Amino acid sequence: DNVNVALLGPQVGYTLGKAKKICEPLGIPVDVIPMVDYGMMNGQKVLDFALKLTQKK
Repeated sequence: DNVNVALLGPQVGYTLGKAKKICEPLGIPVDVIPMVDYGMMNGQKVLDFALKLTQKK
């Protein structure tokens, strides 16, 4: 409940298929955070990434 978007760290990106099976039926967009943004701890780019995912719904 109350989840707008699910983001996975690059180190667990291999679980994206499993995450989609859980999230997509609930209408929750899910994707892997770009490695560069994650590694550089670029919160603004990660937030922009999450917001773009929510707009695709």
